[in-house]
Amino acid sequence: MGASLYACLSGVPPPTAAERLEKDRIIPARKGWAGRYSAELLDTLDGCLRPDHLEHPQSVLALQKALSGEKLPGIRGDFLMLEQLKSAIFRLARR
Repeated sequence: MGASLYACLSGVPPPTAAERLEKDRIIPARKGWAGRYSAELLDTLDGCLRPDHLEHPQSVLALQKALSGEKLPGIRGDFLMLEQLKSAIFRLARR
């Protein structure tokens, strides 16, 4: 959903998650389209485009809630240990 919405607003598809993990050049929607679209839409788009798919809205209901202005869950905090583990694995893989 996020990639489709991004393409509708920008006219081009977003970079893939793999490309963004190497070098993220996406300007957050909230910053790039502020004033042109609602904050709820832009925050939802940013949530849908997080590189880690586990941080996206995980259901249509979650997407609807985000669009209606409810905050997306603080997934970053919930998955902090997972993020630290992934970082450690990537560091070891680069050696």
